[in-house]
Amino acid sequence: MSNPLRRIKQLPWLPLFQTAGYAVIGLFAVELLLWWGDSRLPFVARANALIFSPPLDLLIVLSIAIGVGALAVHLLDHFQRQIFINLGVLWGLIACLVVMVWVRSLSGIPSLLPPSQVALMGLIIGVFWRGKNHWRW
Repeated sequence: MSNPLRRIKQLPWLPLFQTAGYAVIGLFAVELLLWWGDSRLPFVARANALIFSPPLDLLIVLSIAIGVGALAVHLLDHFQRQIFINLGVLWGLIACLVVMVWVRSLSGIPSLLPPSQVALMGLIIGVFWRGKNHWRW
């Protein structure tokens, strides 16, 4: 009888964590730009206050998570060419993204992507939306 966890153990975890880290660093760069614009430009501060108010905040978190997931697959596809991307690798990438978002939240700095169910769903949608060409069973 084969070991069902062998496929999980054989995933390329280091490149997946690197790719997830680069995607979260890209999100951090966008956060820095928004923070800078919020502190320097009054119209950006008003727009941020409107966009991140309660009716729209869940939609914004969902769309940010979709973007981060899609960015991670794009980075994996273009910079980790030695990896054969299939369904298992995409699920591994989601796990790495969840860990990196959680680690990012431990820094104490407010983030546009807090670890939540909405963020998890957005990451899954973004990874599988951008990685639909790699769905091989």
